[in-house]
Amino acid sequence: MIFADKLIMLRKKNGMSQEDLANEIGVSRQSVSKWEGAQSVPDLTKIIKISKFFGVSTDYLLKDEIEQPDNDNKPQETGVSEDNVVDEEAIEMSIGDVTGYFKRTNLSSIIMCAALACIMICPAVAVLILQFDSGILSVVTVGVLLAAGLAALIAVYIMDKKYTPLKTQSLALEYGGAGIAEDNLKKYGKKYRIIKTAGIVCVSVGILLSLCALLTAVIYGNTDSYANPDVQYFVLWTSADILFSAGVFLLPFGVIRLRNIYCILEEGRFSPKNKKRNAGIRLFSMIYIGLYVVAVTLSFMLNITVAFLICIIGLIVYAVIYSALVSSFIKKNK
Repeated sequence: MIFADKLIMLRKKNGMSQEDLANEIGVSRQSVSKWEGAQSVPDLTKIIKISKFFGVSTDYLLKDEIEQPDNDNKPQETGVSEDNVVDEEAIEMSIGDVTGYFKRTNLSSIIMCAALACIMICPAVAVLILQFDSGILSVVTVGVLLAAGLAALIAVYIMDKKYTPLKTQSLALEYGGAGIAEDNLKKYGKKYRIIKTAGIVCVSVGILLSLCALLTAVIYGNTDSYANPDVQYFVLWTSADILFSAGVFLLPFGVIRLRNIYCILEEGRFSPKNKKRNAGIRLFSMIYIGLYVVAVTLSFMLNITVAFLICIIGLIVYAVIYSALVSSFIKKNK
């Protein structure tokens, strides 16, 4: 008999269901089903737990030539801790579900990052148009860009709404589902990290240019409006905003793509324990980013210098708070 047949025999002999055995070993019912269907084999730790629970040797379980157990195989206490018991509300995902998840979230990540970049580029567009035309065209153009960006963000929210629970609940993947995520990480993980780093560089250089523009405005004594006549002032502000826009596209793009992979693999921030606190961080991000976009948009209509300061300070504050929240609960749940 192979391992799958032995496991079925031991379970039925002791009058247990797959779910009963799963709870004793600390795995999902789907895992037991895969073992009994010879679709996968448990790791060494699980083999030892099974052997102790049924009172049989690991040799009996693993060696096909051993047909009879070496004792009366009565179930014993496994000592499975409460933390290892599988979440009964785990979301079941087939291979098709995992594939669909990556297709949908890959598309939504592009739309979301493009929408953020579209909103962020508005000041540079306004400044450039004002140099050659009236303020009416500038207002209309910026209004269209803002409306398009906000509409795209709403569309992304609707697209990804069905996948929100995946970030806060445990998963029960069909055999091969994790392999899809691992392949994506192997093929694209390095690229996503490079893209994320490029985004950080763009934002950092944008901050430096903004500070230079602010210094220029102070020197020329005009920090109140878009009417500063100095060419360097406009070149610096515009360049800074373009870099900010590029960074706002690249940085979230790399982060979101990696986050989506780790969500399926349930690693790091998205491990079963850590997922329980993801809802709070997600809510914080949504509220903060919403207020940030509104504050930046309104400030650019009033004072370009103040607006860029809000851009810089807002991004830095968000990055610090977000990183602190994530790192704190990951350390706490290790």
